[in-house]
Amino acid sequence: FVIINYGSILNKTKALKILAELKKRQPINLFSGPYSFKEQNDFILDPSKQKFALTCRRSGKSYAAALMAMNECIHNSTVTVAYIGLTRESSKNIILPHLKEIKKNFKVNCKFMSSPAEVRFQNGSVIKFFGIDDSESEREKLLGQHFKLVIIDEVASMTIDLQATIRDYIKPTLMDDEGTLVLTGTPGNLRNYYCDISEGRIPGWSGHFWLADKNPKVAKQYLKEIEELKELYPNIEEDSGFQQHYKGKWTTDTDKKLYKASPANYIKELP
Repeated sequence: FVIINYGSILNKTKALKILAELKKRQPINLFSGPYSFKEQNDFILDPSKQKFALTCRRSGKSYAAALMAMNECIHNSTVTVAYIGLTRESSKNIILPHLKEIKKNFKVNCKFMSSPAEVRFQNGSVIKFFGIDDSESEREKLLGQHFKLVIIDEVASMTIDLQATIRDYIKPTLMDDEGTLVLTGTPGNLRNYYCDISEGRIPGWSGHFWLADKNPKVAKQYLKEIEELKELYPNIEEDSGFQQHYKGKWTTDTDKKLYKASPANYIKELP
């Protein structure tokens, strides 16, 4: 190939430098990594303004949230993304390792700031971290801000009035930029507003479901662990914790009930 510059032929060194710069300026595709998979990408690229992912543990939902946040900031200038967890500290502990891995693997031009703790991009975009389950004062930090994307993680574990929090604190922050609200979580014992959303009782949400066997990073280990658990505990599939963490299903731990009834205790025939 030959690169023409105002009628003159560039030498090889200059041509290679130009090609390298052009390659550097090409849009980064975060969904082409070795651990990307269809179910995760379908969730990330879903254009719905309200969407959720209900998954089991180790399914890649937090990594999907990190990819979503990075992708929004890379391709849009001066936007703000909010990643929200139970507490601000837990938010950082969950998402920062994934963000740093993505930065390294895809050579994303961004800086991790310690004070305030946030991720800043060259185009003026930023990822911020919040916690909403521990105190009213933490939720009030959302007031007056506007976001292009809000991701609330571990929503199944939240004890606050999630419906009121979304309505009063989150939705107004998305108005200016016509932003997107994303919920992610693994089923738990508390059947909260997220349970109603994920089971289709609240209209206006686009849902995504998958298990860890779809995640190429842990699929073999996940299937192996299930088989080992079945050998050790023959009735493991009746356990609510197993159903929640390994199968992504809403169940209630019988130990949390006042009256501890479960199929394992039903008497089918008198002795």
